[in-house]
Amino acid sequence: MFLWWMTDDYQQSNEWAQQHRQSLTTRHTHEDVLTDREFELLLEACSSLTEPRDLQARFVCLAGGRLGLRAGEIAHFRTEWIDWDRMLLRIPQHEPCECGYCRRQAAQETTHNEQLTQEEAMEARWHPKTVASARSIPIDLSLRLELCLERFTDQYDSFSRSRTTVNRRVTAAAEAADIDGRVYPHCLRATAASYHAYQGVAPVPLQAIRIRLRTETDRRRCDNGVIAVDRIGRGCETRSLPRYRTTPIDFSLSSSPYRRHRA
Repeated sequence: MFLWWMTDDYQQSNEWAQQHRQSLTTRHTHEDVLTDREFELLLEACSSLTEPRDLQARFVCLAGGRLGLRAGEIAHFRTEWIDWDRMLLRIPQHEPCECGYCRRQAAQETTHNEQLTQEEAMEARWHPKTVASARSIPIDLSLRLELCLERFTDQYDSFSRSRTTVNRRVTAAAEAADIDGRVYPHCLRATAASYHAYQGVAPVPLQAIRIRLRTETDRRRCDNGVIAVDRIGRGCETRSLPRYRTTPIDFSLSSSPYRRHRA
């Protein structure tokens, strides 16, 4: 009996040790956040790619690195999502799709739910990752972003490429830019979170574009930064801290929960 307990304790401690080692070696997305310089180099490298990959890569990088879109959202993007009058990109709760990615996701759902058929699962495709992911994102964050969206939507009705293509466009741009470290779509989303937090955007409007602040540094930038929002729609106050943006965010405009005064 004593040996049995010894063996059981040993196995349990060994499992804990393996989990601990894995936690030490697991790389988190926030570790791959691009600096402003690296992101500029990434966009610059997009222009060096051959047509039509150059515009596609630039669209993917800006959509992920500034708008905070997920790779699946980029892959299913349609021009109808953009409201040019209100300068918003609206991600719907559902978009009919029969691409390979959606078929694989539907098949995976049926394996976890025996009562769900493949046809029923496909009827629900495509949809964002979560219910809250159906959101409106302001697109007037910069003139560069606006021009990229204009040129892309003038040329395409949708992204019309696979989910894997999103990865390939980012990889191609990163290789052309010769950026050290890993560059992939989800790290661009984390880059967007870090960028907007550093600009002094408070957590409330960041949640409007559904970017999660994963690092303690980003949270401090918002919690202790220059802009502190009491309630969305009730205004904000500024604090004179160095390095942070001192221009307040205007929440009075109903067309955008995140629109800033232009400098």
